[in-house]
Amino acid sequence: MIGERPAQIELLKKSRRSGWHPNQVYHLIKVFVHDWLKLIEKNSDFAVTIKDLVPSLPDADDMKGLGKAAFVYGYLNESREWLEKAFREVKDCTAKEENDVKHAENSPLDLANILGLLGRVYFFQKNQQLAVATYEDGMKIDPNAPELGQLKKVLESPDPASFTPEVREYQQNMTLLCSRPKHQRQSEVRPYHVCRYHAGLYVPYYRYKEEILATSPFASIIYDVTSDSEIAAFQNYSKKRLQDGVITDGLSKGELNYDYRASKLAWVFEQDFPEADRLSRRIAAITGLNAEIRPPTENSTAEPFQVVNYGLGGHYYPHRDSFDLDVERKNSKFTLYGNRLATVLLYLTDVEMGGATVFLKAGISVTPMKGAILMWYNFDPNLEQNPLTYHAGCPVLKGHKWIVNKWIWTAGNMFLRPCGLNPNSTHLDVEHFLFSRK
Repeated sequence: MIGERPAQIELLKKSRRSGWHPNQVYHLIKVFVHDWLKLIEKNSDFAVTIKDLVPSLPDADDMKGLGKAAFVYGYLNESREWLEKAFREVKDCTAKEENDVKHAENSPLDLANILGLLGRVYFFQKNQQLAVATYEDGMKIDPNAPELGQLKKVLESPDPASFTPEVREYQQNMTLLCSRPKHQRQSEVRPYHVCRYHAGLYVPYYRYKEEILATSPFASIIYDVTSDSEIAAFQNYSKKRLQDGVITDGLSKGELNYDYRASKLAWVFEQDFPEADRLSRRIAAITGLNAEIRPPTENSTAEPFQVVNYGLGGHYYPHRDSFDLDVERKNSKFTLYGNRLATVLLYLTDVEMGGATVFLKAGISVTPMKGAILMWYNFDPNLEQNPLTYHAGCPVLKGHKWIVNKWIWTAGNMFLRPCGLNPNSTHLDVEHFLFSRK
């Protein structure tokens, strides 16, 4: 029996301690990454019992996912073990199922991606020679594998330390911020954390209820921005168009699907239905920025709406919305758009537990509130990227989460929001320029 073995008892105790409070669910994942290998290697009969109960655990995808998670969290030894096992599993399956056309199409890409991850693990374990050899092996299998591209960046970078997994520090902050009680926005009281009635454009007598969370990065919540009927319109239009969430690095052809975003999304244009056009105009009135979508040949000032649905466990790991400046210089589309100056995030639903938006370096946590907007600037007024804008979406632990993103670009807004009188000017210092125009 399982209960007769001290190792298993300890694992279950650790799992219960970690998972007892829902906001500590990530700790349970770490326990699994650390202890599973030891458990199945030292207790073969226990492993057989588990596999009898859940025959698909762990399969090649599980192994790859755990290996990547361990790498992201900085546990290189565990990552190496899982990825090497995943590689052998996929290779064995390929040999056994050569007649399976679908498997034959997917397995080279899977193998190459696993080698790309393994190469990065070897590199950060100070085994550069093995990392290079792994990269060369992967290129022979499928040179277009995204993970090989990431490995190439590491191998060619003059500053490889910049690719070191930062998530261990982020994870500690994320655990703290995601565990924070609802409506506790910040870890400390700050003098600029204030509430005000904010005047927008176009309707001089109307005031928006705003809570300013920080000035660097400038971030604020605007309450009661949209109605239930508008929310329903966005959800109903998007439900049949939702696809797995993807990300882009700004240079790759197409989009990349990564494990650190668990969501489904759809794109909505202003002309798709009347409520979308009204919301776009309202965002322009609230922010004072130009949020217009223009034809592809002209300089657009914003992206279409991105509607995102996070189910149970849905999350988004630490990231920054704006693109790196070297990407901006290399990609021709940035000559039309510039970069993502500001992010406007509209919450379409409340969330019973979890799902907060957290700024890991700024110590800010925002619980989803139906009808409210969370808005922040990715750049300071002098158009330097603000490093404090790294943020994440906490896992949804109970309920579901719907949001709408709107990214406003520097193109078309450069002269609406000037730099300020000195390099240290904040967005509050230049705000009056935005709303003084007619």
